[in-house]
Amino acid sequence: MWARALSARPLGLGLAAAGLFLAALDAYAVVTLLPQMLADVDLSINDVQAVTPIVSGFLGGYVVAMPLLGTFSDARGRLPAYAAGMIAFGLGSALTATASSLPVLVIGRTVQGLGGGALVPLTLALAADLYPAGRRAIPIGGVSAVQEAGSVFGPIYGAWVASALAGWREVC
Repeated sequence: MWARALSARPLGLGLAAAGLFLAALDAYAVVTLLPQMLADVDLSINDVQAVTPIVSGFLGGYVVAMPLLGTFSDARGRLPAYAAGMIAFGLGSALTATASSLPVLVIGRTVQGLGGGALVPLTLALAADLYPAGRRAIPIGGVSAVQEAGSVFGPIYGAWVASALAGWREVC
């Protein structure tokens, strides 16, 4: 259990929240990069139907992972579940960044979504584990703010990195 493993509560929660921020940042960064992504897999921006699985694959994985990994972490512990979420997110990122076809791109985004979706309930549960009932409001509010900050800064980050590094693959 993380509450025992990490004696510094703010540090433990801050590390978990950093992973959550990255997942939220990535989820929204891709929105600004869709034209480049489609061009790299030889599709036109007019092929709107191709965008749908890229976006919905991530969101579908995100939604599926939330209750499953939250329940898994209740039974097996927060650290193994969080590690599984981060590993899935990292593998999905690598697969997405190296995708040369639409199916591989969709699979990569779905795996990213599974990993990223796991981080939401796990980070909130971690806040509840680390802080007593009367002192949870600020940590849980902070975690929620970090997730929303990732959502707000994601498109800006995606556009900036893609233009500065000349490609969408570096963002994923």
